[in-house]
Amino acid sequence: ATGGGQPGQIAGAGELLVLLHNFMVSSQIWTSRAAVLAERYRLIAIDLPGHGNSSRRDGRWTHRDAATDVLGALDQLGVHRFAAIGPSSGGMTLLHIASAAPERVRAVVLVGATTHFGRPAKKFMTAMTPGNPNWAPFREYHRSDERFIELQQHFHSFKDDEDDMVFTRETLGTMTAETLVVHGDRDQLFPVDIAMDLYQGIPRSYLWIIPNGTHNPYFDGHTDAINAAALAFLAGAWTPAG
Repeated sequence: ATGGGQPGQIAGAGELLVLLHNFMVSSQIWTSRAAVLAERYRLIAIDLPGHGNSSRRDGRWTHRDAATDVLGALDQLGVHRFAAIGPSSGGMTLLHIASAAPERVRAVVLVGATTHFGRPAKKFMTAMTPGNPNWAPFREYHRSDERFIELQQHFHSFKDDEDDMVFTRETLGTMTAETLVVHGDRDQLFPVDIAMDLYQGIPRSYLWIIPNGTHNPYFDGHTDAINAAALAFLAGAWTPAG
């Protein structure tokens, strides 16, 4: 089957806020982290292709295809314009959405996203071979061992990417969404200069570098702080960007 993003939990009321997740987990990661967001927004957490309850895609996994699938899932729900939060692969998927369909996205929060896979990322992807014991904690998010191994293979293959994550200043410049770029200064995959590239390339953007922040600051001790910043940003409480 070739499938798309699958809507996960739906909660709250108000403006729609789409929640995407990082690679190798699922929309379940939001269960214990989004309560404060649901106080102000109607949340739709979507499983990326092949993750959680989403159907898989045949062939290579790309963030560009994931963006198409997420938009397809939102179309099925009758959602046209929305705000969104995405860590890592969720943020990379949002970069594709916000540049290819700028009229659909009002605002985005990108956490640990990237313009490209550089040397540190490709070194990590090369080391994370299918069956690597470091994958074990992620098994709970997937319906079958077959699906789990398949996603490990996809992640490992990102080391060879030459046409998916290739965002330039020109591409980023097509984005019209208000954008908050959040990045850990200890991100082991994507050095902090990548966050600067996003900030300088996206026209209406803000930048927050988190001291002692990892690649996944949302899930490594900074959940409350990022949620608070995201709520202020999404509410338009900051000085207009750009």
